[in-house]
Amino acid sequence: MSSVYLWEAPGAWFEGAFYVQNVVEEGRWDAVHVASATGEGIGRYELTSTVYVEVGGAGSRIGGFLHHKLERECRAKGDRCHVANVGGMIEDVEIELRSKMDNMYLKKAVEVVERMRKEKGEDTLGKKHAAFLNQAILKRRTF
Repeated sequence: MSSVYLWEAPGAWFEGAFYVQNVVEEGRWDAVHVASATGEGIGRYELTSTVYVEVGGAGSRIGGFLHHKLERECRAKGDRCHVANVGGMIEDVEIELRSKMDNMYLKKAVEVVERMRKEKGEDTLGKKHAAFLNQAILKRRTF
């Protein structure tokens, strides 16, 4: 699902808000982007983005917010170019935030859960994964 609201603003070609939502059984992605386009010939763009990601499974869910601000100058000839330039910026920011979310938040959450399981004396995912890999290697040697 997505929604776009654009309006005229003093001193700007336009300002707008872009909402993108993707919900699946394992989680959700909600992104709000607020953009401003100014300038003639060379457009100046400001984009402020907030993304909320939630993932879960096996009875637990985790989520987190990321914020990002991006400013860029690009060649622009009219309203259509401004919209295309802002659209490209939104795509770039969502890709970057998805990568940051994966690298920072989700990996850290797995690390924390692993640490908690170790303290409780439960088998950790790391041990299960190592056992799985060892089993796969031993099976391969028998061929």
